[in-house]
Parts: sequence; structure tokens; C-alpha cells
Amino acid sequence: VSGQGEEGWEQPQGAKGQAARRDEVDACCVLARVAQQTGDVASASESLKRALALSHEAGDRHAEAKSLIAFGELYRDLWVTKRSVEHVERALSISIELGDKSSEARCLTVLGQLHYARGDTTGAVRCLEEALALGKQSVLSSSEGECLINIGDLHLQQGEIEQARLHFERASTVCGEQMDKRRAVRALCGLSRCNLAVGESYTAADQLTEAMGVRKEVGDRAGQGECLRMLAVAYTHVGKLATARKVAAQAKALAGERGVVLEEAMADMLLAKISITSGDLEVAVQMQQRALQVLARTEVLAGSKVFLDPRLLGQCLEDLGNALVTAGQTERGLDHLEQGEQVLAAAEDVHSLARLRCRLALAYVPPKSGTRQSRNDLFDKGLAKLGESLAAHEAVRNKRGIAECVMYQGVLHCRKGEQLKGFQKLRLALDMFKELQHKLGIGEATLEMGHASNDSPQGVIYYEQSLVARRQSSDLAGEAVCLRSLANLHAFLGNTRAACKCWHDALNLHRELGDAGGVRSSLEHLCSLYSQLEDYNRVVDLVGQLRDSAVARKDADAEAQALVLMGKCNISLGNLTGAEGSFKLALKICQEHAESEELMVRAAECHDKLAKLYLEQGRPEGRSHIEHVQKLRKKLGKDMLKGVVEESSLQQTHYKRQLMS
Repeated sequence: VSGQGEEGWEQPQGAKGQAARRDEVDACCVLARVAQQTGDVASASESLKRALALSHEAGDRHAEAKSLIAFGELYRDLWVTKRSVEHVERALSISIELGDKSSEARCLTVLGQLHYARGDTTGAVRCLEEALALGKQSVLSSSEGECLINIGDLHLQQGEIEQARLHFERASTVCGEQMDKRRAVRALCGLSRCNLAVGESYTAADQLTEAMGVRKEVGDRAGQGECLRMLAVAYTHVGKLATARKVAAQAKALAGERGVVLEEAMADMLLAKISITSGDLEVAVQMQQRALQVLARTEVLAGSKVFLDPRLLGQCLEDLGNALVTAGQTERGLDHLEQGEQVLAAAEDVHSLARLRCRLALAYVPPKSGTRQSRNDLFDKGLAKLGESLAAHEAVRNKRGIAECVMYQGVLHCRKGEQLKGFQKLRLALDMFKELQHKLGIGEATLEMGHASNDSPQGVIYYEQSLVARRQSSDLAGEAVCLRSLANLHAFLGNTRAACKCWHDALNLHRELGDAGGVRSSLEHLCSLYSQLEDYNRVVDLVGQLRDSAVARKDADAEAQALVLMGKCNISLGNLTGAEGSFKLALKICQEHAESEELMVRAAECHDKLAKLYLEQGRPEGRSHIEHVQKLRKKLGKDMLKGVVEESSLQQTHYKRQLMS
């Protein structure tokens, strides 16, 4: 028996009709999810409105609860938390009325996630624990495993790694007993995230490889994308950047095939982080800007403009801001960080906002060239941001977040000149990281204690402690940073041989990471140290490596620098003809790139060296090179050439003495 509806489609009657109507509601919910993933929020909303209308017409309370939950999840993902709570609470009332334990548990789970996002950790834990109790009573065997995974996620975000691990292990056991492969593999991914958090990257990679195989087997393409992104993170931690880049590119290609715009943006952000680790800031900024174009797009929902994912947008702005600050574009970087702060504050994402304010505080660190008053004002501004971040982390009892804030407070106090207060904070943070068994945090805290030791022998001890923690967590990039700091301190203390060993170790790590900038810096420092030791044969070999690397990368500045170093080395060896040839070749490269300010400085150095060389030989060409130096000094400003060339008065005196002789 069937009748005609208002829009001309047939309306089935009876039990079969109700089942067909429920299938149509299910189809509308699926279509809404697909539309949301492809970035079409308006279509997703229309599909869910259709689902609600169908459930109301049929008087199907189960279908109505399902539609309301789907609407609540849509608003949750868009961070419209108030509307999300309204829809989910309506669904919860219906589920309690119907005695549907599974639906009630799902509602409580979503409410728990919303409470946590808004900073109500107590409310979140209460909802998730109630959901777990209902999951154990549910006729659906998968509910208990799902709830355990969700509780594990909460503990992991709080930095409570062991608690999270216990819940993921229990979920894995329950889902394995119930032959629920999809949730069992989610629990395995949760365990891998625990291992990543404490620096056990190789174990995490093995678990993710296993999870990837299961997800391929069950046809879970979204899960495959998640595994690929996490694998890229694990490979980045252990320095396998080529593999990490390949895996992240696979994740992006898979997201593109599925049309999931947010996952494509996430892959771009991940590729940018890999580029930063390899020292390629320019490429990283380009990728982050590409991701930002997608994430900054707005959609209309219920008459209001919304972002596809404000939390991800805030994270992208944070990453881009940090990259720009690192690249020396401090004002642009601060602008992006402050925009991210506004986005996350509007979304009421307490946790992401607290983390971003930590990064923003460090970006406020003033340049050494500023006045004392202006520097103190910026330090105070940074400490105020850290105070806000710390208060937020303490309110939600996020132990790892608290430890990070305390550590950064110590960093700012030390840089401000308040050494005693700064060291107290750093020691407190170190104790917190040790309690959490957070190796990466221990490595970072001891590194900062080394920085704050004012070039004293005690700094060597802290750097070596940091080095041990970095090696235990297979953090190659962090190990390289630590070795560079340790090498500089050894050189300052006169331990030249020890400094050389550290720079050699750092050089090998930078080569393994594919960090061309790090390789160049390591070679240049080694050339300087071996010159002090008068081991010029070693210097010649290192300069050759430096030049070969520069030619391979088509880096004119690095090639010119290598030739200048070769010229200096030849002077020390008494090979004046070789020195002259090296300086002239470097000068030729500089003249081919006359628009580059860096190469103008390098050209001034070449003219200066040639002038000295010719004047000491009594050759008149020296005068023209002095004139070139003076022209470049006038063009660039004398501060740009400070420490690179002799003062003009000294040059003139030297020239007059040569004429007199």
C-alpha cells in the first residue's frame, strides 16, 4: 500500500515502509558526512535537515535521535559547540526515553568530547565514564571498546601516557575478543601515539605498519590516510626524512582521490614540518600557505559563516607564524600567531589556544639591539601570555602542558637576565618531565639549562644530559641541535678538539637529515676550528666538500664562501698565487649575482683580501680594490661590513706605508 507525498515521491506504509524510511534517514546521514568531508557544509546541513524531516513524518524516534546526533557531530567538527550541545542533549533525552543504551553512550561520548574541548575536564571524564558503563551493558559488543578508546584519547591529550596506554591495551583486548578489527586497529594506533609521545618512534612505526595492513584488509581508506600521516611523523622523528616525505605525499594523494579537503591540508602541513626539519624554510612556508588557503575558506551554515575546522586553521596559522619568525620575518610571524589566537578563542578550543599562547610568548623574545626598556616590555608581554597558557593548562589538569609552560617561563626569565628565577623554573619543568617519563621534554629542558649556563663548564654537563635523552628517543634533529650548542661551548672554553668532534657528529646527522644549511654551517665551523689548529690539509679537504655541496645545490653564496675560505687557507700555506685565484673566482661569482645583498658583502670581503695581498706584494692593483670596498661600504652601510673587512682608515694607512716603502 502506498500514497503520494507532497513532492510527488511515493510514501511506503506499514512495517516495510518504516524500514525504508529509516534506510533513507541513514542514507541522508551518510551523504551529509561525505559532503562535510569534501567541504560542502551547506549540502551536509540540508541532508541532515532532510533526515530530521523524514524521521518526524514517520514518527520514528530512533531515526530522530540518530539525525540529531549526526547534526551535533557536524556542529562539533565545525566547533560551533553551543549548537552541538543542544542537538546532542535532545538526542540523549530521546535515547533515555527509548532505553537505547548504545545511542545513549554515543551521545555521552560526544558530550564528553565537547566538555573537554571547552576546558571542562571533570565533565568530560564523567560523560566518558558513564558512556563506558553503558557500553558494557549494550547489546552491541563494540560499544565497550569504543568507549575505552575515547577515554584513552583523553588521557593522551592530558599527557597521562601510562593511563592512556592501559585504556588502549584494554580496548585492543576487548575488540580482539569480539573480532572487531576496525576498533582493534584504532586501539593499536592509540598505542602508537603513546609511543610517539614518549619518543619510542621505531616501536610506533612498527605498530602503524601493522595497523596499515589491517586497514587495507578491511577497506578503511580514511584509516589508511591517518596511518600514513602518523607514519610520516614517526619517520621524521628518527631522521628518515626522505621516507617521511614519501609517506606524507601518499597520504595527500589518497586524500585527493577521496576528495577530503581537510586531509589534503593536513598532509601539506605535515610536508611543511618535514621541510623545516631538513632546513628548507622557504618550501615549508609555501606549503603552509597552500594549506592556509583551504582552511581559511568559509562556508555558510544556518545563516552564519563558519570555517571548515577552526582548530586546524589555528594550528596552521601557528605553524606558519613560527616558520616566519624562524626565517627572520618576525612581524609577519607575530601577525599570523595572533590571528590563530583569535580563531581558537572564538572556537573556545581551550587546549589548542593554551598551546599557541606558549609559542606566541616565545615569538615576543626581543632582539638584542633594542633598548633595555623596550626589551623588558616585550619580555613581560611574553611572560603574561605564558601566565594565561599556564592557567588554562592548570584548569584542565594537563600535566604535559603545565610542564611546557613552566619550562618556557624559565627560558624567558633567563633571557631577561633573571638567572636564578629562570633556573628554578627550568629545574621544576625537568622534574615534571621526568615524572611523566617524557624523554623529548627532558631533552628540551636540559638543552635550555645548557643555554642558560652563561658559557660555563656546567653547561657542558647539561648539554650532554640533553644529548643522552635525544639519543634515547631517536630524535636526530634534536640531537643535531644539541651537538651544535655543545660544540660552540667547547670552542668558547678552549676545548678545540672536543668542539671538532661535536661538529663532525653534527655534520653526519645533518647529512642524514638532508639539511643542506646544517651541512654548510658544520663545514664552515670545522674549517675555522682546524685553521686555529693549523691543520690546513684538513681545512683544504673540508673546503672542497663545502664547495662541492654548494655547486650541487647551485648555492652561489655558499660557493663564494668556500672559495674565500680556500683563499685564506692558501695564504696560511704560503700559496699566494692559489689564494689570489680563489679570491678572484669568488669575486666573479659575486659579480654574476650583483643583486644579492649577501653576495655584495662577500664581494667586499674578496676585495679586502685582494687589496691586502697586492699591497703586501707592492702591487698597485691594491688601490683599486680598496676603492671597491669603500663603494660597497657606502652602498651597504658600514654596519653590514663590520667584522668582514678592515676599517677604511686602517686600509689607507696600510696603503700609504706600502707607497713609502
